[in-house]
Amino acid sequence: MESPTRRRLLSTTAATVGTLVALAGCSGDGGDDGTPTPTDEEPTTRNGETTTTRNGGTTTTTDGGTTTDDGTTEATSPPDAEIQFVYDADEETLMMVNSGVEAFTEENTDRLVIRVDGEERTTWELPVEPSDQNSVEVAPGSTVEVVWIGATEVVVATHET
Repeated sequence: MESPTRRRLLSTTAATVGTLVALAGCSGDGGDDGTPTPTDEEPTTRNGETTTTRNGGTTTTTDGGTTTDDGTTEATSPPDAEIQFVYDADEETLMMVNSGVEAFTEENTDRLVIRVDGEERTTWELPVEPSDQNSVEVAPGSTVEVVWIGATEVVVATHET
């Protein structure tokens, strides 16, 4: 019969050997000091999730967003929102209204930017609920874009004054 001390010793030895074996698998791409060098891997997809390893960090993407190895989730597409515009030529003011069914929130949007003629003019403060509005002064003939920023940038609405 094994003693509790011998069992503990065998368990600790097995854990140590397992760790050494795992580390040995990393040693082939080691740097000058023997530390593993991060490599990029081809994305793998299983059950609707795509996992990519780049520069030592892992990113998992699903329909709901991108989860990085630090546990944060970044949305991969804008919410189902629609922006309507009303231009007051006398005041040279463009009002924008979220007339969609979803809000732009901190969970699904990093930033919501308003660009005028390609230049960032202002950021629409989150959350932007349905029926929320924002205004910006613009000259006639300007192009205004509402840009959703998450994992990528998406122009969600454009208006020419």
